[in-house]
Amino acid sequence: MNFHDKLISKLTELDRRESRKPGHNIYAIAHYFRAADGVTDAQTFAEAFIPTRGMHWVSKELGLGLEVENGRWILPFKP
Repeated sequence: MNFHDKLISKLTELDRRESRKPGHNIYAIAHYFRAADGVTDAQTFAEAFIPTRGMHWVSKELGLGLEVENGRWILPFKP
């Protein structure tokens, strides 16, 4: 499975989890998929998605090495 397929899979799983919560936006999955276009790495993921708890979970599941600090993505250090 390539990176984009894994991303779509994790976004779908996140939407499924969030759909159990009251007030869930039924159009969220469409927004996730549109934002996922062109995401290929940690940098483009951080540019496409806001650092919510759910998106942080997705980034961890994909092994992107992103962390959140003060409501902002922290990119992994590259020597």
